[in-house]
Amino acid sequence: MANTYAEVSTRHIIPGVDKIDRLSLPGAKSMTKEERAQKIVEVGELAKRARRDVKLLANARKDQFVMAMSENRGEIREAAQIQN
Repeated sequence: MANTYAEVSTRHIIPGVDKIDRLSLPGAKSMTKEERAQKIVEVGELAKRARRDVKLLANARKDQFVMAMSENRGEIREAAQIQN
């Protein structure tokens, strides 16, 4: 679980936060309205991609978990049948 959190944070959360931070830097005051609007669009696109990618990652990890649980359950059933 910690690995998943680190992966999501590094790949999907931090880039957007960094971009937002750059918008609030003193140098950002020299940006035109158009440049600022473009940066906001970029952050929005980052958020959309991050949302999609995190959802895909969560579903993949869920599928891995379910598969592992099914495999373990099969081993338990086999052991129970051997004992009977």
